[in-house]
Amino acid sequence: MFCCTDEINDLTDQLGETGRRVMEMEKAYKRLEMERDQVRSLLDVLIGQCQCQSNIYIAPIIEGRI
Repeated sequence: MFCCTDEINDLTDQLGETGRRVMEMEKAYKRLEMERDQVRSLLDVLIGQCQCQSNIYIAPIIEGRI
């Protein structure tokens, strides 16, 4: 009788630990999604700045002013 109770308790403990691990993984996934979105936003800003700078230098060349 005690053997089954011990096994049930062990399985319950394992399920609890698995649930905690799943929650930790979900938190990590959400954090990584947020970081990805931040990196994309920064990249968009940098691309915009590069395009602006390239227009400052390339437009006069194309127009024959340099």
